[in-house]
Order: sequence, then structure tokens, then C-alpha cells
Amino acid sequence: MKWRFAKPLESDNLISEFEEKVGYTFPKDFIDIVRQYNSGSPDVKCFYSFRDVRRKIRVFDRLLSFNKTDSCNIWSFNQFDGSDWDKFTNGEIRNFVIFAYDPFGDPIAFDKRTNEIVWIDHEQADFSMAVEKVADSFTDLLHCWSYDTDNPLLCYYASFKTIVFRAPTTDEKAELERLSGGRMPEAFRKAFTQTVLAEEPEVNYTGMKPYGIDRIITENTSPVGVKLRELGLFTFISSSLDENICFDMEDDQYPVYQLPRQLLNSDGDIEFTADIGNGKETFIFPFNRENALRFLPQLADSFDEFLNMLLDKDDGTYSVSNIVTANHP
Repeated sequence: MKWRFAKPLESDNLISEFEEKVGYTFPKDFIDIVRQYNSGSPDVKCFYSFRDVRRKIRVFDRLLSFNKTDSCNIWSFNQFDGSDWDKFTNGEIRNFVIFAYDPFGDPIAFDKRTNEIVWIDHEQADFSMAVEKVADSFTDLLHCWSYDTDNPLLCYYASFKTIVFRAPTTDEKAELERLSGGRMPEAFRKAFTQTVLAEEPEVNYTGMKPYGIDRIITENTSPVGVKLRELGLFTFISSSLDENICFDMEDDQYPVYQLPRQLLNSDGDIEFTADIGNGKETFIFPFNRENALRFLPQLADSFDEFLNMLLDKDDGTYSVSNIVTANHP
């Protein structure tokens, strides 16, 4: 795992000074990370939080800085005396030491009583329901980052705060294999055979609309989906206009294409109008594989490239705004 945007720790004494202030001793592996990557952001950002049997993917943003003059510093985030949060939680917030946060402003903290890592929903009205366990220790959190959720597709889905995840059923996994003929990008396969969206978010996004596994199966067994699969194209997500976005199962790089809503006519052929000279001319082509690859807007040369387009390389956050759907013909 790599860390970016770290700020040099101004003094090693800042760590012990803060420990004395809050009455908590950090574990050695956390201190080692801070010494090297104070205020840093990891390139692997996903982790799980747990409530009873439910498991949900969260997205890590960055560590708080121990430098007192940095804008996002651990000192100000843990200044609870007389704060609204202190009053709202009846002082319970003082049982936690916030050391990081997610892209939505939700804190990630040590539980001073157990040393467990927790995620706190700052928008939850009932504080007893706001705290969710993440890991037994900081060591376990590092292990989770390094091995469990190193999947950019899951990180993209997890960037939508409303999405809840679940394990796929055996029948769902078998149907996914049948529909794709086993020809799936590795990131997609790992995501949808281990953890899937429990339901689609009930909001519209400016770029892409995530699909749950049940919606993926439905789309690929619909008349349009069946035709696309016959041409080697597998629908896995849609644009904000509900246009199919597919990867090419016949290409081992799995390039990604978009099917504009108005591209197919009522007969199922490709039809579009183009400016020719001083007038317009309508063109109609059979909807076969050759013409599909010729006229469908190609969003990425490979599935990996498509996933990289979801990653803002400037600040390391996942965002649908980084995908711009192609111009329609």
C-alpha cells in the first residue's frame, strides 16, 4: 500500500503530547504510520464497517495531521469540551479518539475503552446507532486495506454513501457465470462473486448508476441485453440516462462501450442522422458486432482504464464526475 500527500511531522513529541492530552496511548503500528505518513492518504481506500450481521464498505480519505497549524489536524478534531457533539452525545464522544475521516466527513476513531477501530456516522441522530466497528485493532485495519478490499470497482461503489452491500447467493453467481460465459474482467468478477450491492441507490448521479447483481442479471436477459450479449457485450452499469454501459467479452482487455438510447430504431437497427453537405442524411445499419464496435461510443480501451477514470488522480478520491459519457453519433 502506498501513501500520498503526507506532510512531514514537525516533531515526534507532538504524538506523546497529544496522547497525554487525551489520555490514550496509540499502538506502535499507528505511531509508525504517522511518523512516515502524517496527514497522508492511502491508495487503497476501502474498508468494512459492521453492525450485527450486516457488513458495509466504507471509504478512507486521509489521516489527521499531528501538526497543530495544519488545517485538518487531530487536535481540533478531538476538541470536545463544550462542543455541540459533546452535548449531543452526553459526553460519549470523549470515549473515542478521532484519527482520520472519510470523504463524507464521518470520523474514523480509536475506541479508548477497547482499542477497536470504529466508524462514526456524523449524520445519525441516535449516537448509539452511529458507531460501527471496523476492526479489532489498527493492525487489523491495515490488513483489511492491504488484502480484503483492494478493488477499485468496490471502492467506486463504496463512494456512494447510501449503498449497502451483501454477499451474493450461489444461484446469482452461477447465473452471472452463465450469462457471461465466464468472460469477465477480474475486478468485476471479484466484486460480484464476493460482495454485491444489496440494492441500487434511489438517487440520480451525474455520471454512472451502479447496478446490483439482480439488476445486472435483469439487464442482460432483457431483449436489448440479450442482443448485446450475442454481440459479445455485457451490461454491468448504466449512464444517468439509463443507457447500457457494457464491457466487450470478446476482447481480453474488456474495452467499455455505451449504447445511446436513440441509436437503435424501432426495428432494432442502428440509425442516426448526420449533416452531409448542406443537408442531413439518415443512415441505417444492421445491429451486428462489426457495426456495434464501429458506432457505439467507446468509453475506455480496457476495463482497467475505465476503472482508472473513476479515480481522481489529483486527490486520490473516487468520483463519478471523472467519467464523461461519450458524444452520441
